[in-house]
Amino acid sequence: MSGKKGKGGKAAATPPQGSGSVSGGGDPVALKLNANLRVLQRLDRSIVDILVSASHVAMYSLTAGPSPTWEKKDVEGSLFIVKKDGMAFDLVVLNRNNPANFVHELDESVQVKIMEKLLMFKKGEQVHGLYFHDTEERANVHDVMSKVIQNQAMVEEKVTVNAVATASLMSALGINKGPGQQQQQQQQQQQQQQQQQCPSFLQWRYAPYAEASPSDEVCPGDEEQR
Repeated sequence: MSGKKGKGGKAAATPPQGSGSVSGGGDPVALKLNANLRVLQRLDRSIVDILVSASHVAMYSLTAGPSPTWEKKDVEGSLFIVKKDGMAFDLVVLNRNNPANFVHELDESVQVKIMEKLLMFKKGEQVHGLYFHDTEERANVHDVMSKVIQNQAMVEEKVTVNAVATASLMSALGINKGPGQQQQQQQQQQQQQQQQQCPSFLQWRYAPYAEASPSDEVCPGDEEQR
């Protein structure tokens, strides 16, 4: 079908589908995204964004035992990977079968992979599988989940390194310690000095190949051990 001719006799280009050229509204994809975000925020006010979604998934769980099998769960519906306040991320399935939705936190401990027709994800001893009717949606969700988990691992590592570095700096400077912490540190230092000066009874009792014999001097706390 030929389009209308513009200046110079050339046919005017027809806008492609999904370009947002709908009458009386904006981009239909953006409108649907905003509508889904409002639904999710009614369930959890801390949700601030949707990273990726899938129109329909079915949930399976891997049973424990000598012969593990996939067991279909009573969870089916739209899937969303959402970002929450404080750099937290969840996998959410709005369950069509019953009012109990499926929510799973995505942190650095989660493992994810595609195996046959399922997108598998594991945390601890729990192994779940998601069946997607659309393989392209499955690939997109897997990609986003992998990036989120990798990002969370980097954040956790950075927080741990910063915490250790901060604790070391505070210890070196001797600041931000309350009276109780200072007293506890002094007691620990005294105990270490005593152990270095006088080996305890238990230290040589279980060392039959030690060259030195126990001293007649009794260290603090050794009276009870003897």
